[in-house]
Amino acid sequence: MLPVLVLSRFGHCWARGVTRRRVMRAPLGAANAIGTGEKMMDAVFDWCVRLLVFLAAQLGMTYKEINVWIFVIVWPAITLALIGLVTWQRIRIRRLLKEAIANQAQ
Repeated sequence: MLPVLVLSRFGHCWARGVTRRRVMRAPLGAANAIGTGEKMMDAVFDWCVRLLVFLAAQLGMTYKEINVWIFVIVWPAITLALIGLVTWQRIRIRRLLKEAIANQAQ
């Protein structure tokens, strides 16, 4: 299990994993926070690129093609579908509430 760092509201940081122990850290200054965030973002970006390269190889596509499919076609289509679903659910809920209020009045 990988340790998970938890920052309390008092600025104390604990590592949670197999064992729970207090981790001593430098105060969170602007330079420290920026450096840590950049390293984390670089690691996440590199992992995502490796995943896309792997998926592209598995599907017989190039990195650019899979990028276009995911971020220009699939993601917007899912977003539009979810917006439509939420809109339909809101309309349905309003109708059901109106019917319930009408039935209580009778």
